[in-house]
Amino acid sequence: MNNVSGDITNFEKESEEILNHTYDTISILLSNIEMEINSGGLEDMGFLSFGDETFITQMAELEYLEVYPEGEIDVEKNQKLIDEFRPHLEEQIAKLYNIDEADQHITFNSELFDNIQDALGSCILELSKIQAGINAIDARSKLNLFRQSFILTVALFDALFSDTLEQIISRNFMEFINANKKYVQNKIGGLFGYSTFELFRETTTSDIIDNSPIRLLIKMLYNFKKNYFVVDGNDIFSDITEILARRNIHLHRKGIADKGYFEQTTCGTYSVNDGDYLQINHTYYIRAYEILNAFMNNLINA
Repeated sequence: MNNVSGDITNFEKESEEILNHTYDTISILLSNIEMEINSGGLEDMGFLSFGDETFITQMAELEYLEVYPEGEIDVEKNQKLIDEFRPHLEEQIAKLYNIDEADQHITFNSELFDNIQDALGSCILELSKIQAGINAIDARSKLNLFRQSFILTVALFDALFSDTLEQIISRNFMEFINANKKYVQNKIGGLFGYSTFELFRETTTSDIIDNSPIRLLIKMLYNFKKNYFVVDGNDIFSDITEILARRNIHLHRKGIADKGYFEQTTCGTYSVNDGDYLQINHTYYIRAYEILNAFMNNLINA
């Protein structure tokens, strides 16, 4: 029991560290955006002499991006601001990369810059800081920090859950085997090839853990004891299978829902169609984080 408790404590601690690092980084990146907006640096560089004159006004709206949105409405507001601004940002960056030094229509502030290349480089740097902040919370971007942290958290869960399950099986070997006969019958070679029952149990348990995908291990534990999956009176088994399926889709299918996703999950919480991009935004990441922590805690409390 002590080892199980240790694994769960490690998951709580390390997943919280991932979460805190995620939001600390987002806070810094969004602070950089606000700093660029308020400093007037782009305007001082002569940015308006070649760009869309409304661009900086549009950029000012980014000050309303929230690091910790309180609800789904605030999450949607964040995404709306990003969706409206991103094409203008990308257009301005593209213009910077394609400016001809000989273009007589371009006039940068000569007091600040000796040549146009200095000005172009500085403008690109400023806009890149803004782009990095947007990418951090844009659920449509593969660079968003919620997606990266979600993948890390599930990988951590995968490793520590497997270690924890191995201990649970060892303590409840016959009960677990009997609850999962159709899944383990090919893994049981019989007692006669082993000098002791303990060796048979250890070998069989290791074989189950090492040669079963995590979604099957979750299913086997569910067959053995459903109480592990009850949180606040609700069964979270389907939520966990959806989290694992979404992780796999992002690792192997660029986040696009396909047949494999629907085969792996029974969760009806999300309206998903074949071919949809499975977003991971603030709301989803926090929900997944809380579900996995609650489940791991159940392993020592149920």
